[in-house]
Amino acid sequence: MSSIAELIRRADRRLRRQLDVDAGLRQIAARAQEEKMPRLLAARRRALEEALLRLDRLAGAVEHLSAVRPFLAEGWPEERDRLRGALATDLPTGLGEWLGYWLTAASRRRTEAMDRLEAEVPLPAAASVLAHRISVANRALATGDWNLCHDLLELGHRGLRIGSWTGPEDGVREDLRLLAARLALRNGLLDEAGAVIGEGAGEPDSAAWLALRSRYARACGQAEVAEALLQRARELDPRDLDATAEAIALARDIGDPGLALDDARAAAEAFLSLSDVEGDVNRLVDVPCELYIALAEWARDEDDRDRALSLLDHAATVAPPGDEIIAMVEEVRAGLLSSPAERRAALLAAGEWRAGKGHLELARHDFESALEPDPQDEEDVRTRAVAQLRLADVVAVTARQRPRRDVRESLSGALSALLAAQRQADVTGSEWWSYATESDLRAQLAEMPGAHRHAGQWGALLAAARALALNPLSAQVWLLLAQTSRTRCLPWTCEAAAARGYAIVRDPSTTAAYADALVHVGRYEQALALLDGATDDWSRCMIGRISLELGRPEEAVRYLAAGAIDPTWTWAWTSYVDALIVTGDLEGARACSRRHLDASADRLGERDELEAAAHDARVRGRPREALRIACLLRDRDLPGEISGLKEMGAALLLNGDPAGWDMFAAVLAIGPRPVTAGSWERRLRPVLSALAAAQGVELDFTRMDAPLEHARTGTGAGDPAAELRQASCAPGAPDVARPAARLTEAVLRATAVPGQGRPGDLDELLHRLAAEDGLRAEAESLRGHAAGEPAHADGAGDVPAPAPPAVRLLLPVSWFAGYDDPLHRHPLFTRCLPELRPRADRPVPAVRVETEESLEPGGYLVLSEDRLLASGHVDPGLRYCDQETLALLPRQARADPRTVLTEHGWGVPAEIVAGAYGPAELLTRSACEVVALRYGEVVGAEPPGPGPR
Repeated sequence: MSSIAELIRRADRRLRRQLDVDAGLRQIAARAQEEKMPRLLAARRRALEEALLRLDRLAGAVEHLSAVRPFLAEGWPEERDRLRGALATDLPTGLGEWLGYWLTAASRRRTEAMDRLEAEVPLPAAASVLAHRISVANRALATGDWNLCHDLLELGHRGLRIGSWTGPEDGVREDLRLLAARLALRNGLLDEAGAVIGEGAGEPDSAAWLALRSRYARACGQAEVAEALLQRARELDPRDLDATAEAIALARDIGDPGLALDDARAAAEAFLSLSDVEGDVNRLVDVPCELYIALAEWARDEDDRDRALSLLDHAATVAPPGDEIIAMVEEVRAGLLSSPAERRAALLAAGEWRAGKGHLELARHDFESALEPDPQDEEDVRTRAVAQLRLADVVAVTARQRPRRDVRESLSGALSALLAAQRQADVTGSEWWSYATESDLRAQLAEMPGAHRHAGQWGALLAAARALALNPLSAQVWLLLAQTSRTRCLPWTCEAAAARGYAIVRDPSTTAAYADALVHVGRYEQALALLDGATDDWSRCMIGRISLELGRPEEAVRYLAAGAIDPTWTWAWTSYVDALIVTGDLEGARACSRRHLDASADRLGERDELEAAAHDARVRGRPREALRIACLLRDRDLPGEISGLKEMGAALLLNGDPAGWDMFAAVLAIGPRPVTAGSWERRLRPVLSALAAAQGVELDFTRMDAPLEHARTGTGAGDPAAELRQASCAPGAPDVARPAARLTEAVLRATAVPGQGRPGDLDELLHRLAAEDGLRAEAESLRGHAAGEPAHADGAGDVPAPAPPAVRLLLPVSWFAGYDDPLHRHPLFTRCLPELRPRADRPVPAVRVETEESLEPGGYLVLSEDRLLASGHVDPGLRYCDQETLALLPRQARADPRTVLTEHGWGVPAEIVAGAYGPAELLTRSACEVVALRYGEVVGAEPPGPGPR
C-alpha cells in the first residue's frame, strides 16, 4: 500500500470524525496513481477554497435575509401579529413600534412592506392624522416625490420617543437622511439637497455620502469637484450603490455605455443574494437601468429565469427615455425567452433601437437573429417579415459606406428578401416605409456595372412614390423621391418633390435637398438664399458650385477650398477643378483632379467613375484618353442623360474634331433650358478655352451661337407632369416607367397646395393606378389625402368643454413672510394642496391663492368667482387635533392653559408640539393643513372632517 495514499486516508478520517466534513480525499487515495496525487491534492485544495468562499457568501446571504425577513412577505404574518398586539396592549408604545417598522421599511424604500403595514395593521382613530401622513408618504416614496414625504424622513432622522419606544436605531436614521438627499436630488431641489447633504461639511466620510456630494456638485455644474468626490467614494468602496449610480451617470455623460455596464456588473457582484434584490436597490430612488441589467445577467447565470425577466422589466421601466440601453434590455430578454415568437419580437425591438441610434452592425445582428425559421402563427410571421424589412434597410444604408464591388451581392439578396417579406408584412399600413428601403436598394443596384440602369431607376422612382402615396407627410421620403427623380433626369419633378419635403420640415437635410434641386433647374439665387449662413462642408461646396455657375470662379475657389469634400461628391470635385482652371491655376486643377480619383476609388457608381476619369484625362491634357473614356460613358447614357455627350464633345474639340460642336448642340437641346445655356456660357466655355489654349488648339465658339440662341428661348419653368409623361413614353422606356410616372404625378397632384388648384384628371389617374397598375391601396390613400380627410374622424367635431372657473383661496399676508419663492417653497403649495389630489374621487379644481391684509392673523376665505364658499379663522400659532388624539400628546400639551377647543378641534400651542420630540408633530395639523383640508371639503376633494370633540 502506498504511504502517500494511507496518509491521505488518515487525513480524510480525521476530517470526517472531528469536523464532519467530506473533502473528497478518499477518491484521490483510491483511484489516483502515486505520482498524480500531489497535483490532484492541489486541485482539491483550490476547489475547497472556492467552496469556502461560496459558503461565506451563503452565510452572509442568510444573515442578510434573516435581518430583513420582517419586511418580506414570508416574515410579515409574524410581524403583523406583533404590531397588532403592541397597539392593543399599550397604544402610545404600540404607535412607536408601528412607526419604527414603517421608518425602517421607508429608509430602504420597501414600498410593499409599507403598503402591507398600512393595509393590514390600520392605526386607530386617535392617530388618524398620522395615518393620513403615512398614506401620503407611501405614495410619495413610491413615486420619488420629495415634497410629500421629506418631513416624515426628517423626523425619523432626528429620532422619536413615543410611550416607552425610542428610535429608530442609528443605522436607520442615517439611511433616512441618505434617502432624503436622494429624493431632493432626484427632484432637482438643489437648495434642499444642499441642506441635507451639508455641502460636505461635517458629514460622515462614507462612500454613499461622498457619491451624493458628487452628484450634488455635478448638478451645480462643478464637474471637477464631482469627479474628485466620486474618486474618493470609489476608493472607499468601489461597489457602493450610490457610488455605482454616480459612476454610471458620468459614464453616460461621456457617451460610454460599456463603461456604465462594467460599473454595474462590478456592483452586482457585491450582492449577497438574488432573493431580496429589489429591497437592496430601491433605496437608490433612481436605480440605473444598467444595474438591473447586470442583476438580470446574474439571475440568468443562476438559472433563475423568472427573476431575470422581472429585473429586465424593471430595467425597461427606469431606462432614460429614448436611450439605446433599451436595446440591451431586449437582447438579454431574448436570451431568456422560451417562446420563439417572443424571442423574435424582443430581438426586433432591440434591433430597431440599435438602428435608430445609428449602430447598424449591432442592429444587423439583432435582425438576423430574429430571422430564425418556423414562425408559430400569423403574428409571428408578420414579425419575422418586419425583421427582414429592417435588415434590408440596414443593408441599404451600410452599403453606401463600402466599396461597390463588395456590396452587390448583399444588395441583391436584401432586395429579394425584402420583396418576399413585403408580401407578409403590413406594407400598406405600419410598414409603408419598406418601399423607401426598396427604392434605395434599387437605386444602388442600378449603378452597378452591367446593371439594367433604366429599369432600376424607374423601379426606384416607383417604390419611392408608393411610400409617399401611403404617407404623404414624410419629409424624408419626399427627399428620396427628389433624389430618384434627379437620377432619372427629371429635374422639374425633383424640384417639386424637394419643395414638398422642405414645406413639411425645414431642417438641414430638407434645406440641402431643396437647394440642390433648385440648382439643377437653374434657380441659383433662390438656392443661395436657402444656404445663407450655413457653414457645413456640403453647403460650402454647394455655394462654391453655384458661384461657378454664376460666373464667379474666384469666389467658387474660396468656398470649395474651405470645405472638406467627400470622395463621392463628384459634382463638388469637378466644380473645384473647373474653378481652378478658369482662374488660371491649371496645375492646381490637375492635382485636385488626381486627388479626387484617388479618394473615390471603389466608392462611385460605374457612370460616375467614367465621368470623373474622362474629366481628369481632359484636364491633364490627354484628349485621346479622354475621348476613349467619353465614348464608354456615351454608350451608357440613358434618355435624358447628357454626361456622355458633354464629355465626348469636349474630348472631340480638344482633339481638333469639329464634331464636338454637334455634341454640345445636342447637350443644349436635351438639358433643362435655359440651365445648360447658362452653364455653357459661364462654365463650360471658359474651361474649354483655357484647356484648348494650354494644348495649342484653336476653337471657333461662334459655332454655338445658333444653338445657344435657341436654348435661351426655352421657358424658365418646367411642368413635372409633362416631364414625367414624356420620359415614360420615350423609346426604350421599360414597362415600369408608366406606372412609376403615373403614381409620381398623382402624388404631386394630390399634395398640391390648396388654392393653387389640382388638375382635373387626378381622379382619372387614381382610377388607372387602381385598375391598371394594381396600386389600389396607394390610390385610395392619395384620394383620402386629396379630400383632406382627418387622421382621426371620431370626435373630430367635438368642442371641448370650458375649464371650470378657478377657486380663489384668500389668506393673510403674514403666512407667506420669509418665503422668497412661496410657490416652490411654502408647504401650502409643496405639500398641503398636492396631498388632496391623490385622495379625491373627482378632479380638484384649480385654485388661485391670494393674500389679504384684512384677514390677519388667521382668517381665510374660499371663493368661486365672487361667490363665498367658506370662511373661518385658524390660529397660526396652534396645531390642531381631535379629542382622542389629545390624549396621546405629552402631558404638558394637555395641561397648558393655551390649549383650547376650536371649531377645527383642539388647538395646542405650536412651540409645545415642536419641543415634544416628534410624536406631537406627527399627530397634529398646522393651520396651513387645516385650511387646505377645509378647501378640500368645499370643493369635494375631501369628506367633511369631524367636528370639535
